[in-house]
Amino acid sequence: MRSGATVVITSLLREDGPANSIETLAVSKDAAWVVATPRYNAPPHGAGDCFAALFLGHHLYMRDLEFSLGFATTAIHAVIVASAEAGTEELLLVPTQDRLRPVKFDFPPNRVR
Repeated sequence: MRSGATVVITSLLREDGPANSIETLAVSKDAAWVVATPRYNAPPHGAGDCFAALFLGHHLYMRDLEFSLGFATTAIHAVIVASAEAGTEELLLVPTQDRLRPVKFDFPPNRVR
C-alpha cells in the first residue's frame, strides 16, 4: 500500500458493532472514521461499486474523509432502500439520481482515530 493512502472497508460486520447494522470504515494517515447504516440481507447488485464511485467522487471534490464517507454512505443507502422497496436486484440509479449528492448526512460518521 502506498504511504499516505486512504483505505475504505465496506460491509464491515463487528461482533461489538451496532445490532442489525453494517458499517463502513475509512482510514487515512490523519484519521479514521466509521459509519453504521441499517443492514439489508440482499443488497442490489453493484452496491459496492456504486459506493466506491460515490466515495471517490466526493473525496476528489471535497478532500475531506469524514464528509466523503458521510455523503457517500447517505447516497448509497438511499439507492439501496429504493431498490429494496421496489424488489429489484439491480440498483435503481436513474430514479434515485437526485439522492446521489446529498446536502446533509443521514448517517454521521464517528471518528475512531
